[in-house]
Amino acid sequence: MNEAASLSFAQVLMEGIKEMVFVIKVIEQDSFIYEFFNTAVMEKTSLTSLSIGRTFHEVHSSKLASFLQEKYREAVQSRQCVVYEDSFYSAGKQLFYSKTHLTPLFDETGKCTHI
Repeated sequence: MNEAASLSFAQVLMEGIKEMVFVIKVIEQDSFIYEFFNTAVMEKTSLTSLSIGRTFHEVHSSKLASFLQEKYREAVQSRQCVVYEDSFYSAGKQLFYSKTHLTPLFDETGKCTHI
C-alpha cells in the first residue's frame, strides 16, 4: 500500500503538475546539480533526462549558468526563498517569461541540501 502511494506521488510530481518543477541538490554552498525535474520542464525547455546529475555549467551557456549559480547561492546563504524573473527559450526556440521561486530545504542538522 505504501509503495503504491509513493508511485502515485511520483506520478503527480512528474506528470500532474503543469508548472515547471526543479529539484536541485546542493553539493557545496556554491555547487549545484539537477536532481529532478518534471515533464513540464522537458516539454518547455531544452533540458532532457540526460541533464539529471549535471551542473548548471554542464547544460547551459556560461552566462545562464553563472546567473543561476548566483541565484541558487543566494538562496543557500540567505536561508530564505529567493524570487526572480527571467526568460528562457523553449526547445522550439519560442521565448517565454517566468517568475521563479527558489525555496531552500534543510536536513535535520540545518544544512541546506536541496532547493
